[in-house]
This record gives sequence, structure tokens and C-alpha cells, in this order.
Amino acid sequence: ALGTTVVGARRGSEGRLCVQSVDTRVLRETGGCVPEDAVLDLNCDDVVNCAGLSAVRLGRALAPPSSPGVCTTLKQAFARGCYFGLASGAPPFARLVYPLPEKNLGGLGVHATVDLAGRVRFGPDVEWLPSPVDQSSLHFTTATQSSAGVPHPDDDPRAYDVDETRANAFYEAIRTYWPNLPDDALVPDYAGVRPKLSGPGDPSADFCLKADGPGLWHACGIESPGLTASLALGEELAAMVTGIPAVHNVTAWR
Repeated sequence: ALGTTVVGARRGSEGRLCVQSVDTRVLRETGGCVPEDAVLDLNCDDVVNCAGLSAVRLGRALAPPSSPGVCTTLKQAFARGCYFGLASGAPPFARLVYPLPEKNLGGLGVHATVDLAGRVRFGPDVEWLPSPVDQSSLHFTTATQSSAGVPHPDDDPRAYDVDETRANAFYEAIRTYWPNLPDDALVPDYAGVRPKLSGPGDPSADFCLKADGPGLWHACGIESPGLTASLALGEELAAMVTGIPAVHNVTAWR
């Protein structure tokens, strides 16, 4: 599994994987709760910014003093995608079904996915979220809002709510390849937000892997299929940092 491959990676005897790290003294003093103002100081020769939805705003905050940084030139947009599942009944498909994508749609259209248990979900659609004006803010709390009053998706759990009113558009899209979809067959499932480097009506932008001065690299706009491509992207970034050509071999990360 992908998680096993990543967590079980061996990159030398000094390699460590630290998730949501914070000073243990702070944890003791707060009874195990991480305070919002907790600070983790790290001294690093090399830094790779791969902060997902917050990669662009983190990159802008990390920009070298001598230049504005590459992230200031990137267009940042956020697209929410909702999924609906079948309420009941036998799965209509045993494999993935993708409709022909529309030009500059921002996604691949509402397609059918089948999980390992055989359950079918439909999605995602594309819903462009309002873009925060101040994308350099690094106060990662649910109360943080931009000057326009629009919270960053990383700061707003409501960004992951499924809008049930979007079901009508799902019925229309799904019936283009499954005309017999019954009424009232769909139920809200889950939603995600994609960090896009292109906006509504724009041609889709590719992943952005760039150096930003000595010792700083950025991975921005890593949306779908970023998870599928994560090991290959990791190899590319490792090659950029070390100067050693990527081998494009998944076994190298095991």
C-alpha cells in the first residue's frame, strides 16, 4: 500500500519521519494538547515546501529577502469537488467509468469510481471557491480570514461539506453514461479541495516543482492525480535537491 511504502521508506540511518511535531515540553505543559501558537524551530540545509493547499502561501512567506520568490508569480485557485454515493442497490459498474472531459472544465467530469469493497461513488464535480485575498497569512486557525472575510480552505472545515443541492447536476451528468440511474438514488458522500494553479475557464496548469534560491524548493498545485504520482514526484524533488538523477523506480523508496 502507498502508506506502507512511504512510512516504511529507508533513506539512511539518520532518516526520520516526524508528523505534526511539537516540543514535548509544550505537550507536557498543555496536557497533550497542541496550542495554536506552538512554534517548531528547525535548522535545515534544504527545505522542500509541499504543504498542499497552503503551499503557495507558505512559499510566499518563505521567499528569499533578495527576491519576491517564485510563488508570488503563481496563480492560486481552489476547486471543491463533491462525491455522491449510491444509497442502495447492486453496483452498476465493476470498473471505473470516465466521461469525455469538457474543455477547460477544471476537472475530468463526474465519473464513477469503485472502491475495494465494490461500492460505487460518483464525482468529483468542480465548484470554484472564493479565493482569499491575503494568501501569505500563515495563521493556521479556523478563525483566520483574509481581508475580504474569506477563510483559506486549510483554515475552514466547512470547505469539506457536501452541498446536497448539487445532486441535481450529478443526476444529469451520470445519466449521460448511465441512463437508468433511479431518482433519489444518490446520497452525499464526501468532498475535497484541489489546490489549482489555474482558474475558471483557464487551461489546466501542470504541477509546479521549482527551486527558489539555494536550499529551497516548492511543490505547488499538486492536485489530482498528485497522490497517485506522489512517489514519482518525490523522486523528482529528491533529484532536484541532491543533484542525483531520478531513477523512476518505486522500489527505490521501499
